[in-house]
Amino acid sequence: FARVGATDSQAKGVSTFMAEMLDTSAILSTADTDSLIIIDELGRGTSTYDGFGLAWAISNYIIEKVGCLSVFATHFHEMTNLENVHAGVKNHHVTALVQEDSLALLYKVNPGPSDQSFGVHVAKLAEFPESVVERAQEKTKELDKFKFYSEGMFWNLEITLILSGQPHLLTKFSKN
Repeated sequence: FARVGATDSQAKGVSTFMAEMLDTSAILSTADTDSLIIIDELGRGTSTYDGFGLAWAISNYIIEKVGCLSVFATHFHEMTNLENVHAGVKNHHVTALVQEDSLALLYKVNPGPSDQSFGVHVAKLAEFPESVVERAQEKTKELDKFKFYSEGMFWNLEITLILSGQPHLLTKFSKN
């Protein structure tokens, strides 16, 4: 099963987010222990908190109820805490090389979570107005200071992860 990409059917009243939810519902209701599930960017079509909540709940359902091999790509850095909660979860990330004002996505997968977001870097490469980039950097610094407590762990809220154009975090679910 795969939930990758953005599609909609506006003529039928199905938004991109609703299409994502319908696809995911079908996966959750039909996958079994022999399935392979690949999910990319789940939950980004709604608010940050709703999106993260859905991504966390869906991941836990796959881990606890379905129990199959899964790959979940996300910008919600908080999802890396699944590795601390479930023994079969292993974090991986796609590497990038950052030098001053340049960013090169290396497309190499390494173990562990990513140590940073590249959303503002990508915006700069896309030639956003400098004032937008500067304001994004300011808001990023403000949000990096915000923490919340849940599931027995402190997490940094890194909203800027949603801005990135490339998934940089892979969380792999495997059988225990």
